[in-house]
Amino acid sequence: MTKVSVWSGDWEKRLFDSLERQGFGNDAIFFAKSNPDLTYKELVELLDASLAPIQIVYLLTEQAQESNEIDWFSKDCFIRQVQRQCASGWKVGSKADYNAASAIADWICCMKRFSQETGKIASCVGIKLIKSTVLPEGWLPNNTDDIVIQEIFKDVSFSNPKLIDDC
Repeated sequence: MTKVSVWSGDWEKRLFDSLERQGFGNDAIFFAKSNPDLTYKELVELLDASLAPIQIVYLLTEQAQESNEIDWFSKDCFIRQVQRQCASGWKVGSKADYNAASAIADWICCMKRFSQETGKIASCVGIKLIKSTVLPEGWLPNNTDDIVIQEIFKDVSFSNPKLIDDC
């Protein structure tokens, strides 16, 4: 049996068809909000289609831009990156610093998809997070209502980007 690339054919149609079968129409944001504790890989597995995690990220960034949900996406994406890279908890394990830095770097890359300015703001937030003690050891967020997530993003707006004053 020949393995088919997730990029072959009309992957966007496969993604929309999978969302439709799951009862979400074409609304990837509604799908993501309904499954806040899953990584992008787990979201794709739930869709049960030949897709890559980055493909759901592409669609989510597009829909977040169109529906002015960039601030929600910034939090949601950060949570999913932390869940993927730091599955045992923040700053836990032998590669804790590497995993934390990877989660932040992956999140920054996702935020750069919106604009250069959102990328700069994400980089500034990322630098603060690396230096910060706000994130408790073992912390693992599961949704955007998480109290630590609220603290991290309380003074940050990606919907109306402007650089953070003390960056």
